[in-house]
Amino acid sequence: MENISIWERLSSGDPVDMTEPDYRKAVEELRRCEKLNFEINRLPPDSPEKRELQNELLDDTLDETSTILTPAQIDMGKRLKVGKRVFINHSFTAMACIKRATSSPGARRTPPSRDIWPTGASSGTPRDNATASAWKIRLRKSKAI
Repeated sequence: MENISIWERLSSGDPVDMTEPDYRKAVEELRRCEKLNFEINRLPPDSPEKRELQNELLDDTLDETSTILTPAQIDMGKRLKVGKRVFINHSFTAMACIKRATSSPGARRTPPSRDIWPTGASSGTPRDNATASAWKIRLRKSKAI
């Protein structure tokens, strides 16, 4: 069998057994993001530390033209790419371990929590509770969510 990383397997959309040892890397990413989300969401809105922590959460530098208001919940920050001139309003939730979601016409936003779900995510075939699939989330430039 090919040695494919857990991230490649999740990105392919194929179900991955969450009880297998390799999935531990995904759990570690979830825990890393959980701690950073807590720290970010507790800070005052104008805190300079907030932007630094958001960069750490995304494992990338958030463009100066983009904004993520808090509170926000981003489960797998390394899987979320935010482009230029993107505005993410408060109460945003990105559950990147569920399915692919983008700000393209195929994505759907569910008010009031601003969760991003791919079109048809709720109508898929039922899966075992111990499986997961995930694609990267890419919010391209000039988007508001």
